[in-house]
Amino acid sequence: MAVKKRDVSAQEEYDIEDCDVLIFTAIEDLEAHALTNHLKRVGAVYKEQTKAERLKDLHRWSLPRNHDVPELRLLTRCLQRAGNGYSGIELSHLLHTQHRPKLVVFCGIGGSLDVKEAQLGNVIVSSNVNWKGFDKISGDSVSKEMRKISLDEHPVNERLQNLVKSFIRDNNAATDAEAPARGLFKTDRDSGFWSASERWLGTAKADADLRPDIENFEVHQYYDRVKPIVRLGKVMSWDFVLNKKSIREEVKNDDKEFLVVEMETGGMALAARRAREHFRDSMTEVMAVRGISDLCNKKTDDVFRELAADHAAAFLIGFLQSGYDEEF
Repeated sequence: MAVKKRDVSAQEEYDIEDCDVLIFTAIEDLEAHALTNHLKRVGAVYKEQTKAERLKDLHRWSLPRNHDVPELRLLTRCLQRAGNGYSGIELSHLLHTQHRPKLVVFCGIGGSLDVKEAQLGNVIVSSNVNWKGFDKISGDSVSKEMRKISLDEHPVNERLQNLVKSFIRDNNAATDAEAPARGLFKTDRDSGFWSASERWLGTAKADADLRPDIENFEVHQYYDRVKPIVRLGKVMSWDFVLNKKSIREEVKNDDKEFLVVEMETGGMALAARRAREHFRDSMTEVMAVRGISDLCNKKTDDVFRELAADHAAAFLIGFLQSGYDEEF
């Protein structure tokens, strides 16, 4: 990968320059890898790190945009650790070291709360993130009173939501004549995805518990479309990976608008609060982009994690290039 040299003074070596968008991932060889791949694919330029950026493991990119719009200055950071508390603290510390970014995005995988509206490989963009700060669950369920407790709720700015909705409409109307979001679509069935997913689907259909969740799921949808299906929806964010189907069903029954639960990064609602407390205004927006990697009944093949992470990164970079307006 070509690295663009930067001419910085001795003082600037220890500063972190301003950026337009700050993107967090959690899993280096999955979410961060997918994000880097899509940045390279669209011709983003990687900038040489300063000492300050190396210390915080920050990576700077210049993202070209469509329609003669000035490039976006991106910073990416892989947390390499899960959990809401950690994400919020990490973001809070980072924000204190640099100028205010206009947008913070958590990009990666998530678990479905609605198997009809959020199928494997779909992408859910947050309209609202609700943070539940429970660090432990006993038994197979959580009382309704406990589930009502919300430590923080973060609705995404209405203007930003409208930009996302517009781009989602264009994305979901994609035809085969357009460039694919992922190289394996249609042309790479020998890569192992086709056989692995068909094998998993056969096993799932034979499982009485899982069969209802995949009633309308067919692997061929990934070859009939060139771009992932994307929806705007509410995200449930917990202090741990919420991988019990019974609890997910309870959460969904509490509020039908929830489509996805956090899997790895976590912390958007808490991060939003920390950002606003630091800046004392609401000028920094926090948003989640989640590819659906599991239906929370039986563990899916890892190939769906790769597909989900890839779809989330593809949508995010496409949106930043063509649908994003920093004047939201």
